[in-house]
Amino acid sequence: MNIFWHFNELKIRFIYIFVCFFCTFLVSYINIDIFIFLMIKPLNTNFIFINLFEGFYCFFTTSIFLSCFFLFFIVLYSIFDFIKPGLTKNENKVLVFIIKVEFCINLLSIFFSYQIFLPHLISFLLSFEQNKNEHLFNFFFQARLLDYILISLSIFYLIFILFQFPFFIFLCIQFQIVSFNFFVQFRREFIVLFFLIGCLLSPPDIYSQILLAFPCVLLYELIIFIFIFLENF
Repeated sequence: MNIFWHFNELKIRFIYIFVCFFCTFLVSYINIDIFIFLMIKPLNTNFIFINLFEGFYCFFTTSIFLSCFFLFFIVLYSIFDFIKPGLTKNENKVLVFIIKVEFCINLLSIFFSYQIFLPHLISFLLSFEQNKNEHLFNFFFQARLLDYILISLSIFYLIFILFQFPFFIFLCIQFQIVSFNFFVQFRREFIVLFFLIGCLLSPPDIYSQILLAFPCVLLYELIIFIFIFLENF
C-alpha cells in the first residue's frame, strides 16, 4: 500500500513539475524582452538577424533556458520534500544546509558569468577589430542576436557546471563517499585540474584562465577549511 502511495505521489510531483515548467516558460516568453535586454547589456551594440525564423528561435531558446534554470530549483525542492518524512532531525538540517549552499553557488555562478567573465570575454574578442587608419584594412564586428544568445547561454551553463565541482566534493566528504584526507592529500592536483579546465574553457589569455579557475580554487579551499574547522572544533 505504501509503495503505491509513493508512486502516486511521484506522479503528482511530475505533473506539478511539468505545470511549473509550462508556467515559467510562458512567463519568460511574455517578458523575454527584459531578459534579452539584460543579457545583451555587456555587449551594448545593435543586433541583426538574417533568417526569417531566427528572431522567434532566439526568443524561444532564451525562454527554454530560463524555464530550465527556474525548474532546477523546483525539482530540488520537490526531491527534498519527497524524502523529508523519512529523514531524522539531524539529516533534515544537513539537507537544508546543502540546498542553501547549492542555491548560493548557483547565484554566485550567475553573478560571475554576467558581471565578470562575460564582459572580459567580450572585451578580449572585440580587441581583434581593426580600423583602416591604424591597420591595413577595416575589420568590424556586426552582431547576430542568435549567435550572441547561444554563446552567452553556453558560457552560463559551462560556468554553472564548473561551479558544481567544489559542491560535489563537499557532498562526497559530507556523505563519506570519499574521505576528507583524500582531498587534502591531492589538494595540489585538484588545483592544477581547475586551472587546466580554466584553460580549456576560456580564451587563450592567461588572465581569463586565472579568472575562470580562481573561484573554483577558492570554493575548494573554503570547503577544506570548513571541514578542518568542524573536525577540530
